[in-house]
Amino acid sequence: MAEILCANGWAQPPDGLSILAPEALHLDYRECRDFTCTTGLIATLAPRVQRAIGWSLGGSLLMQAIARGGLQAKQLVLIAPPVQFVSSEVFPHGMDRLTFDLFYQNYRNDPARTAARFSGLIAKGDRQSRQILHALGEWEGSHQAEIWHPWLDLLNEQSFDDYLISHLPPTLIIHGEKDAIVSIKQSEAFAAHVPQVTLQVWHDSGHAPHLHDLAGVRAAIADHARQLGLA
Repeated sequence: MAEILCANGWAQPPDGLSILAPEALHLDYRECRDFTCTTGLIATLAPRVQRAIGWSLGGSLLMQAIARGGLQAKQLVLIAPPVQFVSSEVFPHGMDRLTFDLFYQNYRNDPARTAARFSGLIAKGDRQSRQILHALGEWEGSHQAEIWHPWLDLLNEQSFDDYLISHLPPTLIIHGEKDAIVSIKQSEAFAAHVPQVTLQVWHDSGHAPHLHDLAGVRAAIADHARQLGLA
């Protein structure tokens, strides 16, 4: 069976995507502070990995590893990936600057309370919001500002152009139509610029389609893999 690597989202447990792929390897990037570090970690696993799945920030880490030559997967699955987290004049589909700056400061001042609010944003707009909040639970690791705050700096610096990777493997993007954290317009713009990307929009879903409909997302990933000749 092809080895699978999973990379979870910001302030989430490293093995949180085990519900999607119980047999997968999981990227634990809590000791990292930049993309170079995570690319190095991924590179140590790369000879074994044929399929890679990333949620939110985890998806960005996988794409960075591909761009830097640290990962050569045959299938890439991105769930609600930010390709430019904060809006700019040339890319207006990110979070507005004022909202990001406020979240940034709130997390610095009160990480536990802000992390709890972030879980609410993950579930916001989703028809299964209560189920998602229950699945997210209360993970104390999300309160560790010294680990997660540096990643906010990197999200702040993201540029859409950094992810227009010509050698991206066949890629499936699954994105919730009601996503309150990463606008669906980000994935639409990305798919329009990168021909090897297939975008599936999940209606009535927010930032966590895999928690909204686990069986459906697993089936979509498996179907995409079969089309590529992967087990």
